[in-house]
Amino acid sequence: FPVTIGCSCPNYHVSRIGHEQNDWERGIAFYQDDLKILEHRLQDISQMYSKEEVKSQVEQFQSQFIIQQKNLLDLNQHIKIHVRHVNEDVIERAQHLTDQTIAEHDQLKEAYFMLERTILDLRHDFYRFLSHYM
Repeated sequence: FPVTIGCSCPNYHVSRIGHEQNDWERGIAFYQDDLKILEHRLQDISQMYSKEEVKSQVEQFQSQFIIQQKNLLDLNQHIKIHVRHVNEDVIERAQHLTDQTIAEHDQLKEAYFMLERTILDLRHDFYRFLSHYM
């Protein structure tokens, strides 16, 4: 499939894309730290309660925290690859991005926001769980 050079759309200016990528990387670091804090709180609950019902919920949250940490790492890797693609386009195409790079950016943006929503929902569910046992 042919590679088209550039996009005249102002939404895809290289500097804006760079800012979005930086925002995603900071967001990922924040959510990684946030999940670590939630894991510590989960350990506290696990030590305080021995009921099977609580242990089961602890295990479910623990699994979700592990899954979301992995998702954050995977997304961060994809962003790093994308940053290389943007940098290559900037150098090879005089600050213009290929349609392929723009499509990749849009996919990453959607993936970031979906993962963010998932983590926010998980955090909300976890706080609701905590409110019953703390």
